[in-house]
Amino acid sequence: MPLLPFSKWNPAGNTTLFFPKDALDPSLWPALAAETLKNQALSAEQAGFVDIPGNTLTMAGGEFCLNATLAFGALLARREEESKKNMEPGRTHTARVTVSGWPERIFLTCTGSSSTWHSRAQIPLPTIDCADLGDGQCLVRLPGISHLLLDRSKNPLESDRDLAQATFSQLRQRYQLEEEPCVGAIWWEKSAKMLRLTPLVFVRETQTLVWEQACGSGSLALALALGQSQDIHELSLQQPSGALLHVVLNASAQYATVAGEVRLVAEGMYWPGHHFASIPPTHKGIEASC
Repeated sequence: MPLLPFSKWNPAGNTTLFFPKDALDPSLWPALAAETLKNQALSAEQAGFVDIPGNTLTMAGGEFCLNATLAFGALLARREEESKKNMEPGRTHTARVTVSGWPERIFLTCTGSSSTWHSRAQIPLPTIDCADLGDGQCLVRLPGISHLLLDRSKNPLESDRDLAQATFSQLRQRYQLEEEPCVGAIWWEKSAKMLRLTPLVFVRETQTLVWEQACGSGSLALALALGQSQDIHELSLQQPSGALLHVVLNASAQYATVAGEVRLVAEGMYWPGHHFASIPPTHKGIEASC
């Protein structure tokens, strides 16, 4: 039975597990993610597989995840500090990374040390389709993930989570989103001068449906939609965790910058269920790779 190294990160509340990319055959990634995300296992909202030398992050469902990207920047910064033991704490680390779902590399800047980092992603933007569906609904198709933005003044969020999930399922069917690799419903509202969002995210490959405590791509999608309709270019969005994600769109809308705090929660080894194949014996030293 394989013994898998992992690290668990908290970007603004969106808890993320990282495993080494070469630890398991990719065909087993969705099953491992579905198992480890459960409360009785490692209890997280999503899982990704990392190649640190290659600066590559692949999510378990092949989707794009912005918060995981921010956490990956913190992981790379931490590993760089560990490899250079005399490195001054608080130094700024940079990396250009490849992330599943996104067509171009993303530039990351991380400042911090030990377990807490401020991570910022500069994201090159392709042409983004923001479709106004009427009745306070908007569909934003990002590479690797699509988001239904639901203005709560016209689309109240049911207090019964089962009813809200049924509404989300109906919307996915109505707008023919069942085959998308990842779809989020983002209920949002203005409260005083603050924008607040409540994200529900479905990943098709892992068959996971999660009320996320933060959603970076959903925050970006909302910023893009409001930037298009209301000429807004800088936003701070409060996540369900209470944390803030900060989004800035540049004047020509060719780049977006998203920033937030990332904390390392845990590192260790995980014993998967008996149905997972053994780690190939040629993969040595992977316990230090995530």
